[in-house]
Amino acid sequence: MQESLPEAPTDGFRPSDIVERKAQALQLLEDPSPLTPPSEGLLKSAWESISSFTRNLVGHFLHGELPRPMPAEEAKHLALKENEALKQEFGTSDHKPLQERLEKAIEMAREALPNAGYSGQMAVLDTDEERGQANADGSIIVSRGLMERLSDEELLFVVGHEMGHLEVEHDARRLAYEQRLATAKSAGAQAYFAQRMMEFYHDAEREADDFGVRVLEHHGLGKEHAVSFMIRKMTGLSGGDTASQTHPSDAERAWRLARSP
Repeated sequence: MQESLPEAPTDGFRPSDIVERKAQALQLLEDPSPLTPPSEGLLKSAWESISSFTRNLVGHFLHGELPRPMPAEEAKHLALKENEALKQEFGTSDHKPLQERLEKAIEMAREALPNAGYSGQMAVLDTDEERGQANADGSIIVSRGLMERLSDEELLFVVGHEMGHLEVEHDARRLAYEQRLATAKSAGAQAYFAQRMMEFYHDAEREADDFGVRVLEHHGLGKEHAVSFMIRKMTGLSGGDTASQTHPSDAERAWRLARSP
């Protein structure tokens, strides 16, 4: 029986868009000013840094240390449950070209990051949503909708990003933060750990972006593919998703990637 093709994307995406956003990315490497965050001024930045340090110092004194990474076996058990729920919600694609693309990207990322703790388990979610994640059980999951809209080089950046999460065990730390927040006994403790958890999430995404660039460079590829991926996530050069509890804004991530050495 002939294998059915995946459904066509519904957001107006065209394959030629990949070429166009790579050209935009190369321009941003030369001049990232269209993405430059507005200047807050030295005094305001210094005041915010001092205020953040003071809040964290007081919070540490009142509510205790930040959580350590969840023990490996416990984190793996929770990750397996999360993965099963995700697969049941969306299903998985058995479309061979997509699976082969993901396998190749993972193989290349493993060559660059051999100690990342990848378990050999991967899946392509059968959804048009754009999703990608690495889990404490060492698995990597990417959606059909994301893969269909990326070049092979952009996909390698994404997989390298996710492999970076595995390299430094971000998911075990995420689970520990979520558990600590859930057991906080006061509103003050909840606010403190929620703020620190958001800071951890943002730092983890930036760190994983750096791993993604490292994977590209290991294979002789430029970081324009990383910037190009961020353009994919944006609406125009200065738009995209705003900062959330788990991610810096798309524009900030693109600007950081474009201006890094």
